[in-house]
Amino acid sequence: MPHTYGPWELLKSRSINGAHIYSENARVGVARLTAKADKPIDQKEADGYLIAAAPELLKALKQVYLLATPDGSLEDMRYRAVHKDEMLAQAERAIAKAEGRNA
Repeated sequence: MPHTYGPWELLKSRSINGAHIYSENARVGVARLTAKADKPIDQKEADGYLIAAAPELLKALKQVYLLATPDGSLEDMRYRAVHKDEMLAQAERAIAKAEGRNA
């Protein structure tokens, strides 16, 4: 099942004490986070960052999976040698986004 095309971004709104997740490309609403009295604003914000990072996390996980499951072909080994650092950097950026470090 396809999901809304990413990347997604978190748009915080302190005025309504919530946040929205939008697709950057289509400006389509993906999720709406609303405030509950029992949840601190910082925790809601952290949840929003994690949700907004979902497309990048999925893409990075697929790349890491490719690194971890070689098919043994020469072409596969060459691809890994050329793209390994790029794949790991992509994973690092996705993790940083999920943790709200590059917001």
